[in-house]
Amino acid sequence: MEIRIVKNSSVENGKYLKNGYILETVMSNSHYEDIKKTRIFLYNIHENTKVEVAPKLDKYVFGDIFNVSTNSDYIYFVTASVKENDIYDACIVRYNYIENVTEPIYSFEANMEDYNSIYRLKIFVLNDICILLQKDELISNMAGTFYDYNKHYLKLYNINENQIYEVVDENFIKNGIELMYAVSDNTAIIKTGFSLLPYDKYNVYEKEEMSVETISLVTIGQLISDIMIGQNNISTNIIDQAYSSRTFPVVEVWDEYLKYSAVNFDKREEEVFFYNLETKEVKSCINQNVIRMQDLVNIYCVNNKPWIQVNGKECIRFVNFEDMSSKVEFEDDREFRDIIGDVFILTCKESKGIIKKSYYDYFEMYAVNNKLLLREKGTYLFGVRTEDDELYIFIK
Repeated sequence: MEIRIVKNSSVENGKYLKNGYILETVMSNSHYEDIKKTRIFLYNIHENTKVEVAPKLDKYVFGDIFNVSTNSDYIYFVTASVKENDIYDACIVRYNYIENVTEPIYSFEANMEDYNSIYRLKIFVLNDICILLQKDELISNMAGTFYDYNKHYLKLYNINENQIYEVVDENFIKNGIELMYAVSDNTAIIKTGFSLLPYDKYNVYEKEEMSVETISLVTIGQLISDIMIGQNNISTNIIDQAYSSRTFPVVEVWDEYLKYSAVNFDKREEEVFFYNLETKEVKSCINQNVIRMQDLVNIYCVNNKPWIQVNGKECIRFVNFEDMSSKVEFEDDREFRDIIGDVFILTCKESKGIIKKSYYDYFEMYAVNNKLLLREKGTYLFGVRTEDDELYIFIK
């Protein structure tokens, strides 16, 4: 892996797309208390250039956008312009960053005072033709002591047909979609139902008002087809389910692995599962004394293999889950920041001067055998790995 350092970076936090492009999203406040505005930038690592995407369009955060389409050429965002008073004409827009083309794909009317206070929007981009829209409504629990977005309205929009299809599946409507992650060109992991661990929801909901949480593998084409024909029992391949005393607080996809946590409230333990999406092989480990989100074990992907962080009294330790004898340890005077590929990145401050001391930041990069690869001055911002196996480190 070739390491390249980008000094005095104008990008403070970015996500690698492809073809040398890095996406940076900068948040700011808007006129509306519950709605953020964003500016979107594209940085080209090969040309060392940074441009703003559609700078003349005001972009607002109505909710989360999940691009389930793999190897996509598009960036999606929501723009809005005043219609009257607080009523806006909103529009989902996609920007082709390869061809530099902006295209409006779906328009809707929005009361800006309502979004992120009464309603929120989730957008699931299934492919270049279909998007799944989920509008969540804020409702109270039975006791009237807690509010969350637990009422769901879903519809599928076909861009080519300019046609809306209502979603009637009972699971989707009752439990809602929490997240979707791409696995391949035509398959995705979908998680329905809300977790009971965040905000101590286990203690604020009665059993009958808790959702059934389901982790499934879906075929995108079949999902679209089932919605279009009005199927009330959409075809999915269920991997695991939880209800009442069991919940899924974390679900992630790492290339060939589905990683998820299942917390059992009665046993006060977390079981972390590693599900190989290709072989269907399942491995797991147990973490004891879990009652809050901060009690969850830290799991990282090192070259697409699961590693566990175990903090000792005087060191930071990482252990290979598949080979427990394989370990990496660092002194605790360093701050762990990142793992990219098989490289561990840590930061620290160094002092200089005898009488009047001053401090400067530096970062270190280590291989899995604890070998120091690089030590350099600078404040570490973030790093990305390209499809050409180049590691770019951004510092200021």
